[in-house]
Amino acid sequence: MYGDDRTEWVGDSYYYYSRPRIVDATPDYLRLLFDEQKRHPGYRALLDTNISIFGTIDDHDYGVNNGDNTFPWRRENTIEYVRFLGISEDSAMFRRAALGKGVYGVQVYDFERAIDSRTLSDEEAGLDPDVIDKNDNNNNSDRHNESPEEPKGKNRKVAVFVLDIRTNRTPWQQRIPDRFFTDIEGDFLGEEQWKWFETALGRSDAAVNIVVTGLQVHAERYFDPNVIENWHGFEKSQHRLYQALLQSNVQAPILISGDVHKAQLMRKDCSYYQPRHHQHHTPGMDSTSPRRIRPLYEITTSGMTHSWGTKPCGRANGNPLCHSLYHKTVCRLVLQFAHKICPWTELLLSRDDDDDDDARASKSRLQYSLELNVAELDFDWEDESVSVNILGVDGKNMLEQKWSFRDLTESRTTMVQPSEFDMIRDRRIQSKIIMEDSNEWICVSHRGIPNQYWYAIGTILPMTVGMIFMTLPFWLPFVVCLHWTRKLYTRRSQYRDGSKNNRNSRKTKVE
Repeated sequence: MYGDDRTEWVGDSYYYYSRPRIVDATPDYLRLLFDEQKRHPGYRALLDTNISIFGTIDDHDYGVNNGDNTFPWRRENTIEYVRFLGISEDSAMFRRAALGKGVYGVQVYDFERAIDSRTLSDEEAGLDPDVIDKNDNNNNSDRHNESPEEPKGKNRKVAVFVLDIRTNRTPWQQRIPDRFFTDIEGDFLGEEQWKWFETALGRSDAAVNIVVTGLQVHAERYFDPNVIENWHGFEKSQHRLYQALLQSNVQAPILISGDVHKAQLMRKDCSYYQPRHHQHHTPGMDSTSPRRIRPLYEITTSGMTHSWGTKPCGRANGNPLCHSLYHKTVCRLVLQFAHKICPWTELLLSRDDDDDDDARASKSRLQYSLELNVAELDFDWEDESVSVNILGVDGKNMLEQKWSFRDLTESRTTMVQPSEFDMIRDRRIQSKIIMEDSNEWICVSHRGIPNQYWYAIGTILPMTVGMIFMTLPFWLPFVVCLHWTRKLYTRRSQYRDGSKNNRNSRKTKVE
């Protein structure tokens, strides 16, 4: 659902100075769209299953593309959204939205319980700091400390945290050249939401912890976040999120994101860095030995209504480019080309988690899809694993991975070189993101840091190819006409020269 799907003409004169402008969504208009969505037969059928609906906003259901904390309807539109979700007005999540703090919260599901009682209340879950009285923190801590004594396999809780990256987000830099560099001090969540999230996640004893955010976290896609947004645009916020997710008590963390109109499965490898004077040499190990790390996976799933492989435009407007078969094909081919050439080393390969090197080499392919998609997580509590399936139209399985809870939590081998972790850490120190003597997690794309020249070529070349072929129908006819005009002119000139020569020849013979 796109709240900012209307346009209006602005200017002094319709014929000479006017131009179309996208109109931001007001609360009244957003309410109309949400009511229309509720009447959609497919969505009504979904609601009739009594499935648990939970989520958070991104820019278009916030009401403005790439929205931030300067949006005038930030409070009113978030209230309309939580009402659309069916969130009770007595809940902490609704109260936060009503106060203009944003749409964020946590929902815990206990699969050890019967189906009709698996969704825990905030009081039962004991995670939300705005619900659990600070005076009862000691009792809450004691209750969570009892969980390790429970029989193995009995912890079947899944905690789903949803974060609002719009209501409190710092605006992107607009000036050139500032917009082409990461904004170190920029923030996504706001300090109050950060403290809420770090506290709630720190209390979690769930077997799996899922964190949902509108924008991609691992991706470092483009030099201008005004064009393609991601968490790397605010590097300090990205680093802080990694520290929260990799707390020692957080079991099996998984990131889920959207926004980019395609599906991707990504991984970063994170090493808990100890300052050099704290490191001890291990016999038989050298600087080239593989380092044990914690992996951090991200599932990007979008969208259910349009994608780069089906329809490039999100708004239902009359723009002919949105419905042109040629431009749809070009978008698909350019995005496929970009995945092949761009240094997106955080993308998984189909056999990245297979211990059989031969199988990995024979079947490896990038884990992405440009089709309409939705992600499904299937928990196997006996096997203690989670299967991730990216489903397309009619339930077609386009991408799949299977991760054990242990693999998501405990350290593993990595292809990242120790020097690459050191390189990222040095960048963090130079940018004042961390202090030189700090012990913090450093996360690197699991297939290594791309060469800077490869990054430049991989960024510029797909954009150039896309621009050429997207505009081809406009300039090619002009070039063809120019070519034939020049050719006709040349022939005519040759004909005139030939006729003149013939006349001169006849005149010479007569003389």
